Amino acid sequence: MIEFRNVSYSYRKNGGKNIDDLNFTIHKGEFVLITGRSGSGKTTVSKCINGLIPYFHEGIMAGDVFVGGENTKGLALYEIGEKVGSVFQDPRSQFFTTNTTDEVAFGCQNLGMERGEILQRITDAFCSLKIGGLRDRSIFELSSGEKQKIAIASCRAMNSCVYVLDEPSANLDIESIDQLGKILQVLKHSGTTIVVIEHRLYYLRELVDRILYMDGGKITGTYAAADIEYLNSEKLAAMGLRHFNLADIQYCAKRVAKNRNIALKVANLEFAYKHRKSIGGTGEILRNVGFTAWGGEIIGLTGKNGAGKTTLAKVLAGLLKEKSGSIAFNDQRLRAKDRLRKTYFVMQDSDYQLFSDSVKRELELGNEQLEGLPEKCHKVLGELDLLPYEESHPAALSRGQKQRLTIGNGIICGADVIFYDEPTSGLDAENMKKVVKLLTEQARKGKLVFIISHDYEFLLNICSRILHLQDGIIANDFELEGINEPRLKKLLFT
Repeated sequence: MIEFRNVSYSYRKNGGKNIDDLNFTIHKGEFVLITGRSGSGKTTVSKCINGLIPYFHEGIMAGDVFVGGENTKGLALYEIGEKVGSVFQDPRSQFFTTNTTDEVAFGCQNLGMERGEILQRITDAFCSLKIGGLRDRSIFELSSGEKQKIAIASCRAMNSCVYVLDEPSANLDIESIDQLGKILQVLKHSGTTIVVIEHRLYYLRELVDRILYMDGGKITGTYAAADIEYLNSEKLAAMGLRHFNLADIQYCAKRVAKNRNIALKVANLEFAYKHRKSIGGTGEILRNVGFTAWGGEIIGLTGKNGAGKTTLAKVLAGLLKEKSGSIAFNDQRLRAKDRLRKTYFVMQDSDYQLFSDSVKRELELGNEQLEGLPEKCHKVLGELDLLPYEESHPAALSRGQKQRLTIGNGIICGADVIFYDEPTSGLDAENMKKVVKLLTEQARKGKLVFIISHDYEFLLNICSRILHLQDGIIANDFELEGINEPRLKKLLFT
């Protein structure tokens, strides 16, 4: 079904090869996981399959890619699109309409299908994936998981024989990841050929037929499904991979003494979006939120998509103005614009926070007043494995590398309170541990660190405390120690 023959590709004419002399075959109906460290060439492989390379991205390509027995060099991009359905990490980037039903119909309409056939394909797509409740909905009202389902339904309506999914779980909560797994199970049973690029592995354990492990632009390991049980924690760590079995993940965060000189006190905090329905249809996102936090703490903000985690962080950071209640730093109540000067917010989507023309200057931007800035930038880039790219444009980085760069900004800044929104969504296990080390060092320096995350493995590696949000309130507030590990697992997975 898919065959690579001596395929190499470089995004830059004078740069190194992103993938190097790849030769492999994926058979019809096979479910293949492609994994490896960030920047190893996984996404580049997916773009060669769906035709974005060489038809969209400029660069130098050698070798041939065959899909369904046809060389993609002899096919127009729309012809490849008829065969290969793509689900991007952020589905928003591939939507063309504002209505879910229109979006599922879009590809069929572009192929000039008859109206009756299009309507039947729409119905079949929603029914087969069991997402009928998402018909005729506004795209803007969907959660990340629901957007992912619509992207898959759009491929289903096209009767794509190959699905390529690039880190589909990156922006999803645990419940949505479980639902994604069930949809992939449906597709697998229908005989579809499925290729998944992924760092989070546990939800794919019972689905994969084969694993291709990439390192340095090459496939350096091939594993059958039966080999997974032999990939123990030590082997996975050496490969820079996450765990396939959640039971193997243990609490190992290092405790940091609290810094009583930095205190954040929140009382009776409420917030509502003016034009968004939420809790009880009132528009309220946050209700009667109150807690006290200290420097040296690393606090995980957890909860389902839509629970109010990011909204709470943005209000605390001064990016949103509270409806009522108080937020005080060291007993001084601060307005939103004053909080902006004391905090730093690292966004989930790194592209929204990259402005400069080089990796090095990205870290320097806005931090010119810091003493010893060149040395600090050099140190952080080295610790995040970005030093080889310091003169590269941020747009040339992989998603995981961009993510690490924005995290680097949070580390460099002089703020007392730092918020990280899903900082590991594009990171492999090796880089996750590097981020754990750097953020723990921030806490040791007395900073107060908040982490918005659904990443169970990451939370157990870094957090000293959990604030679990449910329907706009803090439903659970507890110290995260070994004894409370089952409590966190229950909150996330049930």
